[in-house]
Amino acid sequence: MFLNLETPSLSFIMALKDLDWIGMAILTGSIVSLLYGVTTGGHLNPWGSGKVISSIFFGTFGLAGFILFEAKMPRRPMMPLRIFTNRTAASGFLSSAIHGLVWFGSAFYFIHYVRPALPIAARCEILQLTILSIQ
Repeated sequence: MFLNLETPSLSFIMALKDLDWIGMAILTGSIVSLLYGVTTGGHLNPWGSGKVISSIFFGTFGLAGFILFEAKMPRRPMMPLRIFTNRTAASGFLSSAIHGLVWFGSAFYFIHYVRPALPIAARCEILQLTILSIQ
């Protein structure tokens, strides 16, 4: 009604073939590897263990490889790097990322800090707040 978008001229099968499947696999593998190292470090494995260091190493270099791949290889990249050439857009992306880190980090620690002092009903309300904030 208010947003005029072009109707895609490709069929569904052609649109699936046109996706950047290699870029998606590189990004997914890199993020999973990085998150595995960060979440298991200090809990399941010591921070200096080979599992933690290698997964953080491969995740970090995988993300760098993803950026290089997206800049050079695909005809239609999953994340076109030209969107970061505008300083206003880039600063908006950066501030949104920082806001997300602060919001979810503070919500995580707030729930664990306050949890022992709250009755079960209040815990359920905090859980509802967390679920609603994700949408």
